[in-house]
Amino acid sequence: MRKLIQNGIAVAAALLLTVGCSETDIEYIFPKDYLPAYPESYWIYSDGTTTKVSPGYRKHRYFDELESTERSDEVYVPYMAPHYVYGYKVTQNDNRYPLKKLLSEVNGETWKIGDWLNGTVHRKVIDKDVALTLSSPILNTEEQVFDSVIVVIEYIKETDTTYPWKLKEYYAPFVGLIRQDIRRNNDSLIAKELVRYYIAEKN
Repeated sequence: MRKLIQNGIAVAAALLLTVGCSETDIEYIFPKDYLPAYPESYWIYSDGTTTKVSPGYRKHRYFDELESTERSDEVYVPYMAPHYVYGYKVTQNDNRYPLKKLLSEVNGETWKIGDWLNGTVHRKVIDKDVALTLSSPILNTEEQVFDSVIVVIEYIKETDTTYPWKLKEYYAPFVGLIRQDIRRNNDSLIAKELVRYYIAEKN
């Protein structure tokens, strides 16, 4: 009986050790400079919307094989409901386009993020060194002018035609999205600007 108990304890200890090792082996993917989505950070915009990052990092897997049920290895990432944040990408819960890349630090880079009717939706970095002045200073920091801003456009591309952009976004280093423009026919309108924000420390 004692031997059985000792064997049981040994097995339980081995299982705990295995689980502990596997938990510590899980990779963390931390936010990057132009999308500093550290847990508990938030951004408030002029259109009344607020983007918040939940406390802590969450384990997550996504569809890494297109059009299949295979999923990636688990990693710890920030959660910005309803998306998990992978550097400059966010989840789309789609086994064709599992992650949507929001921006890149490479000027001129173009990438596909989805399909739309007979075309495809693309994003492209059109500049990465813009100085941008917001309409009003940010409430809690008094910032209004930002340097080294990355500008990304989103557009629908069909076989031989690139349509004018539909969406334009401006990302500032160590802040994130500071402005978003939309296109209405030939007019460009400011959809929203950053009003207040808080970037938590890396933890």
